Amino acid sequence: MAQEHTFSDIYRTRVADLLMPDITHCAVGDGAVSGAPPPSALGLTHEIGRARYLSRFFVIPDPAGALVFDGVTYSQSPDPTRFIYLNFRFEDDEAVGNWSELGIFGAGVTFVQRSATLVEGGVAGDDQIDRDVILTGAWAPTKAGELDVTIATGGGSGTATLTWTDPGNIGVGGGGPLPITFNQPVSLGSSGVALMFTGGSDGVLTTGDRWRVLGTTGATSPDFAAGGVYDPNANPGGQVLDAGMLLRLTYISPAQAKTTVFLEVQMVLEVIRP
Repeated sequence: MAQEHTFSDIYRTRVADLLMPDITHCAVGDGAVSGAPPPSALGLTHEIGRARYLSRFFVIPDPAGALVFDGVTYSQSPDPTRFIYLNFRFEDDEAVGNWSELGIFGAGVTFVQRSATLVEGGVAGDDQIDRDVILTGAWAPTKAGELDVTIATGGGSGTATLTWTDPGNIGVGGGGPLPITFNQPVSLGSSGVALMFTGGSDGVLTTGDRWRVLGTTGATSPDFAAGGVYDPNANPGGQVLDAGMLLRLTYISPAQAKTTVFLEVQMVLEVIRP
């Protein structure tokens, strides 16, 4: 006679209640994988980062809930259930790579140094002066002065915009917002100066980033690097655009940090599915 066996919901809930404290970390990797990992696996094929849980709690299927996974809506439960919600957060400089595998684990694990190659944090990419912002055009002011340039709208090519003001009272006024197309010069009104953004390694500009364009009518101003030859490595201070005029582009300090970017991994774990 054939027999069927099952676990009761009470038993599944009991197992989930014992299991949840043991799940503390999520690891991701970029290893070459095929199919489900073997039950004996103790790690990923090639781990590039791990994070401790940001939040975890029991949930229960509820049509009025706010969490939706695989078409099922859940709400938080104050009592243990067989459904465990897990949330892990990876910051923008963590686990950099193409994710192909993921694992959750715990039971006393301690933090280990992430093996991912980290990108530079804070001010990055096109927010670094003398790397990805280039001065073009010509300046013919009546006296030495400055223009202040600010990113009015952040984003990538065609989205980011800039504005400028004339704090040095050199007679060119202010203007904008003007859209930025990477690798195309953006003229700053009647000043004759243009800025060209190459996009940088991250391909975005951050709202609030500021640059100061300094200009002089003479080629020997002590405010500029000797000779005024633009070389971002040997002589990052000056760039000659026209004979007799020097310009300098300076990123306003303190640097503006990038908008916080992170990726959250969320899941609902059903303990011993029926």
